[in-house]
Amino acid sequence: MVDSVGFFLSVNGNKKMNLLRILNFIATHPLNGSGASFGVTDNEVHKIITSFGFHPISYEPFSRVVSPLESYGLGGNTIYVKDIVSTQRRVTDSESVCIRTANNLEL
Repeated sequence: MVDSVGFFLSVNGNKKMNLLRILNFIATHPLNGSGASFGVTDNEVHKIITSFGFHPISYEPFSRVVSPLESYGLGGNTIYVKDIVSTQRRVTDSESVCIRTANNLEL
């Protein structure tokens, strides 16, 4: 998982690029204008991520459906994967997990 790509671009440069080459997915990445303080726009971050073969997707956890997106989610987190078909297979074949919140709410 990679977070704060604007920060990585500013501080790590090529190290971040090497990391993107070996990853198969980026769990979430916030594209909400926060890269501006590092001189990077959301669109630039999206172009860099997709240049390494990543595709933005939406994921519906209750129905376990992965769907490709035309672009990144505006104002929120975006999931990027390299292989949409294997990602769909992985979420379909995985066991369900019950998550309990601090208020004992089950998700």
